[in-house]
Amino acid sequence: KIEPRELTPDFIEKLSLLEPCGAGNPYPVFSIEKMDLQEQKLIGQKQNHLKFVCRTSENNTFDCVFWNNTLLEIAQNSKIDIAFYPRINTFNNVETIQLDIQDAHYEKAKKKFNIYDHRKKRNILPQVCDFVNKNAEKIFIYINNLKHKKELLETGFPEISFTIKPNVSHLMFFEYPENEISMKKLIENINPQYLHFMNCENLISSTEDFIGKVLGMTKYAAHNKNGVFDIISASQTINSEPKAVNLAIEILNEIGAVKINSFEENIYNIEYITPISFDEAKQAQGFEELNEILENSFRFKEKILNADENELENILQ
Repeated sequence: KIEPRELTPDFIEKLSLLEPCGAGNPYPVFSIEKMDLQEQKLIGQKQNHLKFVCRTSENNTFDCVFWNNTLLEIAQNSKIDIAFYPRINTFNNVETIQLDIQDAHYEKAKKKFNIYDHRKKRNILPQVCDFVNKNAEKIFIYINNLKHKKELLETGFPEISFTIKPNVSHLMFFEYPENEISMKKLIENINPQYLHFMNCENLISSTEDFIGKVLGMTKYAAHNKNGVFDIISASQTINSEPKAVNLAIEILNEIGAVKINSFEENIYNIEYITPISFDEAKQAQGFEELNEILENSFRFKEKILNADENELENILQ
């Protein structure tokens, strides 16, 4: 054990007298208990090393590097005990003390979560893919759009990362749920330590856009699937509630754009009749209910897209 105040450049320089260190003469390892963990992030070309900052009770901070390790399952400002080898790191002719971490003990976060904001980052998909492959058993990727999921799979994301597993600690949003209740329920069911918010697009811009997309899918189903229209699959394609898709089909049937032949267990058999104007849809029964669902969903997703990290945390508590 060592007191943080003893970690001076002079002390670290004197440790070099013990070198060369190796198998028969291991590096001396020191420990400090009850440090406050500050921010942590992955570094390195393959994002396979962890850098974090520890703060002492006297408000002194130390840069720490945990080689070949991923994110610690611990909330920011939580207490952590570290075992390390200290050294002097030189960068841009500036010397700082760096602690090469050998081990870390802490109490895993239970209810709270850390937020990692990737919404404004670009060209990070290869690094994210590498991270997911290294931690696939602990990651669940939320994405409903089948086209986008296929693109991630083709990039190299493992299939298992799209499945909820018993020990998920990282929840990655490549799409956002349709409303706040759905998002909170998902987080509560998984209870992850880390939430990753990726750069997601809002697939629906208006009720007119939504009805147009559903009508296009009915046309495709009529011409390519013998009229078989799956409500669940359609809702996943445009990242919306099945109820909204169902309302849109009923509206299109009412105004004569499509004809429903049968319906059983979320599967319609449907005929495509003709395109329609949005003004016709606005007069249909159920339009106001559909419009309210979609506007609430659109506002929620826009809020998630534009909120800062503190606002995100407040929304999800």
